[in-house]
Amino acid sequence: MKAKLHLRKISNIRSPLSTGISSGFFFALMNTIVSAKLGAVSPFALLFARGILSLLILLPFARKEIPFLFHKRSLSLHFRCLTGALAVMCLYWTLGHTSATHGSFMNSLSPFFLTLFAFKFSPEKLSRIQLLAVGLILAGGAFVAGSPDLKAPLMVWAVGILGAVLQAVAMLFLKSSTGKHSSSLIVAGLGFYLCLVGLWNSPISLNYFLELPLEWVITLGIVSTAGQMLMTHSYRFLIPQIANILGRSIILWAALLDYIFTGRIPGVFEGIGYTLAIAGMVLIQAEMSGSRRRGKA
Repeated sequence: MKAKLHLRKISNIRSPLSTGISSGFFFALMNTIVSAKLGAVSPFALLFARGILSLLILLPFARKEIPFLFHKRSLSLHFRCLTGALAVMCLYWTLGHTSATHGSFMNSLSPFFLTLFAFKFSPEKLSRIQLLAVGLILAGGAFVAGSPDLKAPLMVWAVGILGAVLQAVAMLFLKSSTGKHSSSLIVAGLGFYLCLVGLWNSPISLNYFLELPLEWVITLGIVSTAGQMLMTHSYRFLIPQIANILGRSIILWAALLDYIFTGRIPGVFEGIGYTLAIAGMVLIQAEMSGSRRRGKA
């Protein structure tokens, strides 16, 4: 009995952390898949297709909660889904104009903005160790941004950073939503708003969608939905800033996938940046594990 209780305590500490990092892997894989075809596919059509697939996958699990979407207590969920869908739109546009690694890096800037917003709006504040970890991760991002191998026009940077800001806003609303709704409903709601944003400038033609590579679209839908579900789960147990930082391990996974698929080896600046980011994530995990053990003592 004591052994089972001990194992349960360990899983309670590690599960949200590993879930957050795993979501980063799925998002990096999504970005790699998107980058492979965005030159030939409209990003708005891609948003619409991804939203439809998310709805098809998750609505059977969330159908009983659909009436709650029309209640005023669901306002935070609608804000989360709308800002999240706009953030994905910015991300897909960015991926169409730069590499998956660089686009993932711009998206990984959201913890910086989330930390700023949290100081103003969130009752949960970061400890000194967590602030140090955030600093390491942001410093790592600065080294990656300064790498001579990763360059992009000013417009790409502007849209990429706008996406990171929108992502940070969405994550603030996500924390309150997880206390009221299931992960399936939250991610399905995002899928619905992705469809709406996709309709904004999508080439609405059945023939156009029929010409999309079916295997590629289905793979993208499954991978992106899995990433969203894992991220939403991690927000149930972690401070938003920490959950978002773990999800931003996307930049590390993106660099690894870039090496696997293209053979590109990161330069010196990138290598330093990734090392600092990993150190920050390890520090967060160690600090959270220690605080959980002190709380259980």
